[in-house]
Amino acid sequence: MALPAEPADSLAFTAALDLISQVEPRVAEAVRQELQDQRESLKLIASENYASPAVLAAMGNWLSDKYAEGTIGRRFYAGCRNVDTVEQIAADHATALFGAAHAYVQPHSGIDANLVAFWAVLAQRVEAPALARAQAATSTTCPTATGKTCAATSATSGCSA
Repeated sequence: MALPAEPADSLAFTAALDLISQVEPRVAEAVRQELQDQRESLKLIASENYASPAVLAAMGNWLSDKYAEGTIGRRFYAGCRNVDTVEQIAADHATALFGAAHAYVQPHSGIDANLVAFWAVLAQRVEAPALARAQAATSTTCPTATGKTCAATSATSGCSA
């Protein structure tokens, strides 16, 4: 499936910006400026995405009104069958794309993506002797609220001293 070369020239994109302009022209201008910025530079930030026009259109509809906490078919709130359908389609696409048995396609906050990228780099480049000493200390004894110590594998193992 071919994507439009210029989403700003598409009828749907133009109509959306016209609608936004009627309510708040400054927001529409900020959207136009963001598109220009994305076309002029590439920012490789773990918590940001470059969505296709089709994804942008799919995100800006009545499904974004839903709060669909939980997983497909097991939501905490009623009335999520349409969200389940779209989430299952996304999971099917992801499993096919990556050759995976399963895919979890629910979004996470940007901080999660940034931390995962940070930890991946940090784990390969930083020695943390203080953390190693702390781990060694908690693997043998742990203090308790009464001041006693007990053998434990971690400070949260629930020793009963």
